[in-house]
Amino acid sequence: MPPPRISESGIRWIEEKLTHSVAFTARAYDWLRHTDTMTEEIDESLGISLSYAIDVLALLCGATFDRQDVDLVRLEGKRGFDQLLVKYRDPDLYTANRRYHHVAPFAAEARRLLDGDRSPNRTLMHELLEKMRFDAPAIERMKQLTEKVTMGQLEWSEYVAQAREVLGDLSGEDPFS
Repeated sequence: MPPPRISESGIRWIEEKLTHSVAFTARAYDWLRHTDTMTEEIDESLGISLSYAIDVLALLCGATFDRQDVDLVRLEGKRGFDQLLVKYRDPDLYTANRRYHHVAPFAAEARRLLDGDRSPNRTLMHELLEKMRFDAPAIERMKQLTEKVTMGQLEWSEYVAQAREVLGDLSGEDPFS
């Protein structure tokens, strides 16, 4: 007996449910690491479940399953999950989502820090930039500027002016291009 055929809407429904399953597992990894309650048994059980879910998700997305995809989510949690979505799906579909979930909050916090004094905001800016785990020209430019002000090669007022210019670019152009 041949397997039952699943409609296109059924396939999309399964893909959606698997995506949520992987996302919540990624959040569990983040939480377990944060609370320092990860055990070998928990990691193994979650890893096996995650592997099955990612394997089927890759198939549904037309991607090739790679064991490294499981490790990406296990080790990076939500950040790894976000990277996995970009890998498995058309990155153009996720540009707006990534901008909203990553760049917009970053830009808002960066602007708030630029409104304050050099100290402690320079250090806080370093920490904020360190959280940005994807390649984007505007983010790289912010990192370069922050390094220059840290090394004394740029005055705080000049840093603020140039950083505001970069942040202004984030609102208009795609920071991933």
